[in-house]
Amino acid sequence: MTRVTDWLVRASDGLIPSSSDQALKLINPASFQVARHETREVALAFIWGASAIVGMIFMLLLSASGHAISRQAGDDGLLVGLFLTWFSFAGVVLHGARYLVALTTKNSIERNYARRVGQPSSKNAALGRQVLEERPRVMLAITRSTDWDLGIQGLVGVALTILTH
Repeated sequence: MTRVTDWLVRASDGLIPSSSDQALKLINPASFQVARHETREVALAFIWGASAIVGMIFMLLLSASGHAISRQAGDDGLLVGLFLTWFSFAGVVLHGARYLVALTTKNSIERNYARRVGQPSSKNAALGRQVLEERPRVMLAITRSTDWDLGIQGLVGVALTILTH
């Protein structure tokens, strides 16, 4: 699963052009790591959203072509497509929630920095002052894609497929 998760993260980095590390450090130097996770999670949510649409089309094609062969084949096609759609939808919800957590955390870090120092971290970075990066360990752990993502999506996909079938 590590290879699949790593591949999805690399694909998300290439799919939605994100800012370089240098640009992110200039824009959000105090919350750089969280900002990096934010861009990755929104890209992963986009990938799974597109997969959900493909799953629905696949479900329609399998159901229609399978029904031409026999009723049972059509039902099986519907079941497979339904699972793929719920699996992808679980990915959208999972990564969308992580994106929202990262966005909220990033804004909170920047707000706290501005309150503590008196000006935004980006302004301090532009003036050449050193800005210490904050790394909230719990939030970074919550917003990081893991090997468990696909397992969680699979369990949710199976459960929702059983409940809706």
